[in-house]
Amino acid sequence: MKIPEQYGKITGIKNHLSKTVIVNIQDLHCSPQAQRNIAEIIDFLDKRCKLKALFAEGAYGKVNVSWLDGIKDKDAKNLFIETLIKNATITASEYFVSKSGRSDILFGLEDEEKHKENLARLSYILRSQTQYAAVLKQIKERIDYLNKLRSSRENIKFNRVLSVYKNGKMSSLKFYSLIKKYVERINDPKRKYNDLARIKFSDYPEINSYLLMYKLNSQIDYRVLNLQMQSLISSFKNVLPYKNYRDILDKTKNFSDIPALSQAVAQIDEAMNLNLLKTRKELAEYFKLAQLKANINYAALLSEEKDIAAKIKAAFSNGGEENEISFLSVFYEVFEGYIAGKMTAQDLQYFTENFNKFKRVSLKYSIDGIKELEKDFSVFDAYYKLNEQRNEIFVKNIFKYAAPQCGQLSALDSGDGILDNADEIIAVVTGGYHSFGLIKLLEQKGLSSVVIAPAISENTDAARKSYNEAIKAQGELLKNSLSGGILSQKIFTLTRRNIC
Repeated sequence: MKIPEQYGKITGIKNHLSKTVIVNIQDLHCSPQAQRNIAEIIDFLDKRCKLKALFAEGAYGKVNVSWLDGIKDKDAKNLFIETLIKNATITASEYFVSKSGRSDILFGLEDEEKHKENLARLSYILRSQTQYAAVLKQIKERIDYLNKLRSSRENIKFNRVLSVYKNGKMSSLKFYSLIKKYVERINDPKRKYNDLARIKFSDYPEINSYLLMYKLNSQIDYRVLNLQMQSLISSFKNVLPYKNYRDILDKTKNFSDIPALSQAVAQIDEAMNLNLLKTRKELAEYFKLAQLKANINYAALLSEEKDIAAKIKAAFSNGGEENEISFLSVFYEVFEGYIAGKMTAQDLQYFTENFNKFKRVSLKYSIDGIKELEKDFSVFDAYYKLNEQRNEIFVKNIFKYAAPQCGQLSALDSGDGILDNADEIIAVVTGGYHSFGLIKLLEQKGLSSVVIAPAISENTDAARKSYNEAIKAQGELLKNSLSGGILSQKIFTLTRRNIC
């Protein structure tokens, strides 16, 4: 089973041969395009294998969508629902069950009390961003000054490259090509860089795939490709019954869905003992390119980008103080995410391991500002700690409402036919933050899982802004409903102070 490329792509697979497969669809809150594509992915899964259950982050218990059924006129109801999804006013899960009539399978992942507790914290964090921004600016200016003062010539140049790239004035292709050249220079034994900071470029598979994708693209002769595509279509017409030809037209959307077309060619070759790509080399390379593009995990790509940049800085450093200042620069980016309330699960691990070092080194170089933020560290720590605990709550509720069937913990991590061979599929829609921890917990229970990222081509800034405003508004409502020890006194006071 292959997810249609226009809706999303599989970015991770863990196969423990369990009868139940958990499909974690990564949500981008308040993005109309993401919500619609997630709804299409859910619909695709349901039509192919009849979902056993559908779980949504931010919801509790058995989710009731009967309020949508109150509209008796079918056309008016459809128009209303389409307007809601267009404005991202309802989630993809609500949209799917209201359109399909499968409201019986929709459940919430949350513990209501704990979820509202963290909403209050996040509301406070978001409402405090203006005052945080002034302090962060002060910290960054001091680190930038130290970088200019103490950095080696190579690091000064590299910092300029990073700045140009981060400001959107350099393409990813050019940046990754430069990164590769930097690594080659660092690893050249004739050059005297930090011997402890040798870098294996093969440790960065997503960056390698990205560069290979553009290399393949540059090697394809698109004039020849067009001729070979026309020839392939003619071959279809000659060897296939009309019904089969029409099926391929539908599945590939008139040959525009290249991954689906590649799959169809492979199936025809196997069924009819043909070799349709033997004399169509450009088309074969184009299929490889499309598959490579579909398989790139952009979240992992960004993580690799951050890691390799830090290692290049370390290699270019003269040691001692410059290493410490390089560390401050790298850690500051993670610290900024921590303060914004949008740190990834992977960043959280790095943050936890290195935060005390950051405070210690900042004190050594007279970086002011951290003390001013310190009063709210307990809020941030509690927010991220509960976010991690929510993964355990999610798994508990999946077992409570859907009773998945576990498999063999010793199974190979192979994804061949994982969805096609599953006895039952449970879809779980969460923000991308939760995928890392959720999949680890499912793996410990011997449950197979697939992670799917929805296709998103639009700018996500508007979605993030809408989400932040929605959280602030929910915080406004929570000030009247949170009581009875749900929040610690400090959190409740902070929330009330900021929201009232």
